[in-house]
Amino acid sequence: MATQNFPPGTYGPQTPASNDVFLATGGPAVTHIVDTGGYYTFAVNINDGVNNVQIGDLSGHGFDIQATNPGGTAVQVLGDYAQILGNTLTANDATVNGNGADLITGAGADHLNVQGNQFLGTGFALAYVNGALDTYTSSHDVNFVNNTFNGTSTAGVDLVFDAASGNISGNTFINGTADEAAIYLGHLSKASSDYFNDHYGTTYHAEAGTITLANNTFTNFAGPDIITFDADFDFGNGGAGHTLTSTVDNSGKETLTLVGYRSGDNIDLNHSVTATKVVQNGKGEVDVYLSDNDLLIVKGDNIKAKDVAADLGTDLHVNNGNHYGADHGNHFGWDHGAGNPHADGFLLA
Repeated sequence: MATQNFPPGTYGPQTPASNDVFLATGGPAVTHIVDTGGYYTFAVNINDGVNNVQIGDLSGHGFDIQATNPGGTAVQVLGDYAQILGNTLTANDATVNGNGADLITGAGADHLNVQGNQFLGTGFALAYVNGALDTYTSSHDVNFVNNTFNGTSTAGVDLVFDAASGNISGNTFINGTADEAAIYLGHLSKASSDYFNDHYGTTYHAEAGTITLANNTFTNFAGPDIITFDADFDFGNGGAGHTLTSTVDNSGKETLTLVGYRSGDNIDLNHSVTATKVVQNGKGEVDVYLSDNDLLIVKGDNIKAKDVAADLGTDLHVNNGNHYGADHGNHFGWDHGAGNPHADGFLLA
């Protein structure tokens, strides 16, 4: 690896080569990488085919990375095996559906580790992970761990995560009073790809993979904490102790598993999806069979099917053991379309 040590100071835009390691000797408080170009320019740009790049570390050698003009992005990652560690990222994009963000990844940018960073900007999204939903190209093994999101998303969601697999754990999402949600998962199942194809004339396909979201904390979000195609999740205690797993199997069926469900949590169904039955499965599990053939599994101490059914807003109670039906067509979330003129697939509609 080619390690480059940056002494305190202010530097212009950087374009690393494969295997580069960028370290700030004085840390982010005194070491700045700044882009002033505006629309579709980057303070740090890891190009397609540039792999194994590390920006910062977890020992105090990260950077303050800024995109100061609207439309600019602090960090873009198109290559594989990138590590973005211990940095402060700030974009300044005041326009909804603009192109600016603290961090944008390209579809197909795999094996990404984003850890220990602060996302402080005003961007379209604070972080946007492109995937098959954006460009028909899947992204895999994308990981956000122990980051803090304390900026403002002009489009309403701090982390848009369209990868097919990865880990979102230990992150802190703060000051979401004006935001629709903290996290949007755009993992394509058969049900979601069929929906988008029907509505937008696209040709999406389900993509197998698993995304795990564990022990994230959420503060003051106007809407739910996590949005998925089938359901929204809002945690009464701010998210501590909850794990949500989204798994799409090879047939395209999605299983959402929520562990740690407790009083005060709320689950709403999306896209006219309904619960066809809600079944007690042992003392600590309730299985919710959905009208689009996906499955929602809810686990918690002494959880009861009737409570989950009530949380889903059922208006039908079939008194047949622990079998509850529902017609709950709440739609709270974003629809993704195709055709946005963003060359890197950065789209939300």
